[in-house]
Amino acid sequence: MTAALQEIFGELSSLSPEKQQVAASVIHALWIEEHAEKTIDPEFEAELDKRSAEIREGKVDGSDPFATIAELRAELKNADKAAS
Repeated sequence: MTAALQEIFGELSSLSPEKQQVAASVIHALWIEEHAEKTIDPEFEAELDKRSAEIREGKVDGSDPFATIAELRAELKNADKAAS
């Protein structure tokens, strides 16, 4: 066992059982994340790649979604006022 692992093991051993369980859960989650297989559907990934390329190439407007939503809300509000 390396010196670093011995130091980590010593630190973990000094924790309460509850904190050891939390540390083990975090370590397990990090390991799973690092070793997880790609879970994105290939068709979905291809669509993401296509849309990203369209934005980079200037084929579509990559405007701020929050600004777009604000504009749509304003239009709906104005439409409601006009209908009243």
